[in-house]
Amino acid sequence: TVNKEIQEEAKSKDELGRLLYSLDLIVAALEERTTYLDNVRTTMSNLASELAIEKNKLIEVNARFETILQSIGGGIFVVGKDGDVIYCNQVAEQLSGYEMEEIIGSKCCLTLRFYSDEKEEEPNKEIKETLSTGVEIKMSTGTVLQKKSGKKIPVSVIASPMRDENRAIIGCVVAFSDMTKERELDQAKSNFVSLASHQLRTPLSTISWFVEMLLSGDVGELGPKQHEYLNDVSELCKKMTGVIVLLLNTAKIEMGKFSIEPIPLNIGDSIELSLNVMHPLSEKKQITFEKNIPRDLPMINADPKLLGLVLDNPLIVTGK
Repeated sequence: TVNKEIQEEAKSKDELGRLLYSLDLIVAALEERTTYLDNVRTTMSNLASELAIEKNKLIEVNARFETILQSIGGGIFVVGKDGDVIYCNQVAEQLSGYEMEEIIGSKCCLTLRFYSDEKEEEPNKEIKETLSTGVEIKMSTGTVLQKKSGKKIPVSVIASPMRDENRAIIGCVVAFSDMTKERELDQAKSNFVSLASHQLRTPLSTISWFVEMLLSGDVGELGPKQHEYLNDVSELCKKMTGVIVLLLNTAKIEMGKFSIEPIPLNIGDSIELSLNVMHPLSEKKQITFEKNIPRDLPMINADPKLLGLVLDNPLIVTGK
């Protein structure tokens, strides 16, 4: 009986030892896990601090970016792939007459409506083209913006596509500015050119008439040298008349309706004519031109008035 009790007591001690050993292992594991969790908590805390710093930096950059966009002199808005406006600055708001809340989230053709000319009925054709093709488009000089009030103002517009990292089109950025003052200045310039040209035409016509009288001998016979000089004057009058016609067409040039009237001509003859006309001035300035014009030059199609301007300009500059 005593041996049995001793055996049972030894067995109990052995089980207790194993239990204590297991507890020691559990405690060690818990301590290791606690250390790991502390490290994780420290890492997460550091990461949270870094994220907070990066967030503040991002907020600061975004604020600067917003300030830049709002301070730009022209209007800017961003259109998504579906045609909805997702951003606009205050200038776009002011020029269009719509509130920012009315613009953002709406279709751009309902608020920011651009027409390539006064007669066009469908707005924002170029913006739609940029969204579909991904090609940057600068709208024509006759482009207008229809304000909320219905009034149309002249503007310059550029629509540039936006792409993601895969080069897929995700929208476009539209920049525009009010061109009212520039158009008024252009109109004033055109009016001045037209007025000056008409004022020049009358005395030039009178000079041409007197030259024709002299050349015809109505006021007496002329010597060969006088004939030569008067012929040069007559050619200069014709050239000046051509220049005046070009000045009067300035408005047509700006509207893209200027017409060029090419005819077959020999460029060598045109050069000879320009040199002959400038001969008196070059002789007076003691300037000698050396010419080497091949006689077998082919005929070309060119507007004689415009070609004359091209040939006369270097001669005039040289003779000043």
